[in-house]
Amino acid sequence: MYILNGAVGSFKIGLHIRGLSMKRYFWKLTEKGVELILSDSFRIFLLTCGFLTLIFTRQTARSFNVSLGYLYIMIIALSGYWHGLKGGIMASSVASLIFLLEANYFPLWPLRDMAVRTAFLRICVYYIVGLIVGYYSQIDKALRSKLNKLAYYDELTGCINYRWIMSVLENEFSRCKRYSRKMSLAMLDIDHFKEINDKNGHPVGNDILRTFSNILRSSVRNIDIVGRYGGDEFLIVFPESDSENVLVVLERIRAKLTQVKVISPRLKEKDAVHLNFSAGVVSYPYCGEDLDDMITAVDNALYQVKKTGRNRVAVERRRWVREKPAAGLRIEILDQRDNSVIKVSDVINISKRGMLLLVPESVENEKYLCKIFSPAEKIPLHTPCEVIHKERLDHNLFQVGVYFTERIKFTEKSGALKQEI
Repeated sequence: MYILNGAVGSFKIGLHIRGLSMKRYFWKLTEKGVELILSDSFRIFLLTCGFLTLIFTRQTARSFNVSLGYLYIMIIALSGYWHGLKGGIMASSVASLIFLLEANYFPLWPLRDMAVRTAFLRICVYYIVGLIVGYYSQIDKALRSKLNKLAYYDELTGCINYRWIMSVLENEFSRCKRYSRKMSLAMLDIDHFKEINDKNGHPVGNDILRTFSNILRSSVRNIDIVGRYGGDEFLIVFPESDSENVLVVLERIRAKLTQVKVISPRLKEKDAVHLNFSAGVVSYPYCGEDLDDMITAVDNALYQVKKTGRNRVAVERRRWVREKPAAGLRIEILDQRDNSVIKVSDVINISKRGMLLLVPESVENEKYLCKIFSPAEKIPLHTPCEVIHKERLDHNLFQVGVYFTERIKFTEKSGALKQEI
């Protein structure tokens, strides 16, 4: 088997280049990068070519050469390795049929009589090789599959484990940073899970974790990734999503939890557990410039929720609002679709990455042109911006978070920023 593994390994080319697109049949994404593999259809094509080549070679040599019989055995072994018991038996049957047809239709070939006398032994060798290699190949594949599952998935919940979720998050963050795309991250924690464990026991706690993880996975999109961060904490990566989209998903999860009671065989029906959760949400590029900032921000957001009452969601937005505006600073938001100006009542906070405004009317989450009029500058600063958050304070006043899509470099002369907070 080790020799066969080495022979088959020569067909695999590890490119180890992150970021390449996957092909349907020949590319496989692994933790190390992108690996070129052979699809099942292509393997069948290679085996067929091997049999046809040996038939042609024997026809050309016009002899039952013993060395060609060894090549048939190698093809049978390869088929068993690739396709298991089924592949080994099928390849053995094909090789046996070819031999019997040639022995019947070409009686004048040299070594034909010796080949016929040993036909039973030859066919037995074909099937023994196919069965043995196919059987051990199936065991090998089953063990590899189990090891891969243990390496990448949490055995209790079925979510991907901490190591793999962090690897996926690192790759997704790098993609968003390189191509200036959005992503969001949510960290969820089951409320009062420790008390549930202490009251009902850890087996019931395990049943709760399974139920909760199943609800998470069934509530997100196919491209969203759910991983177990540790204990009763789960991390969900939302590619191409902002915090508003994440809030919709979290409310969907909360609605499902209100309809589900965790029933465990270790609990009486009257003791069924109702679950609540707390969550923190952050978004890139609004909440951090590197992955450590994002993890710290979402962890702090979750901590604040747990500290102030649980069973709710906090969206972290404070990291990009760090400084007070200077006196006399004036902001205009221009809607380039119809050249209308959105009136700004007050500037609460401003930084090099965005600002928090008070406006008397609701605005859409769209891209705008922002004009910053500083008391020390005659020419206003123009920069593209995007509304990423809005909240109604009363019937005619809205708090709006604006993100600068291009980083602003304030100078001391501009006087736009007053002091850090």
